[in-house]
Amino acid sequence: MNAQMNPRSFIKHRKVTSLVTEPSPLAGFSLGETLGGTGLILLGMIYVGQDMPGARGALDWTKKKLEQPKKTTQQLLTGIGIAGLAYRAYMN
Repeated sequence: MNAQMNPRSFIKHRKVTSLVTEPSPLAGFSLGETLGGTGLILLGMIYVGQDMPGARGALDWTKKKLEQPKKTTQQLLTGIGIAGLAYRAYMN
């Protein structure tokens, strides 16, 4: 069998090289650099809106400032966070 008939023979003899010269903690992926400050804030809004562990204090503070029920505040934070991240992804 030649390589055209057997795709595994191509992969078997292929030389694999790394894309980076120095390994980094997450293979070159930095959340802060990728999303930027605004992206991290939007991601935090989603985190608080979904009532994740440790977010109860921020949710209560936001609820008091907006003078809205907890459920409305959660939906608002989640919606703004998702819409903002979608907009940033669309613009890039």
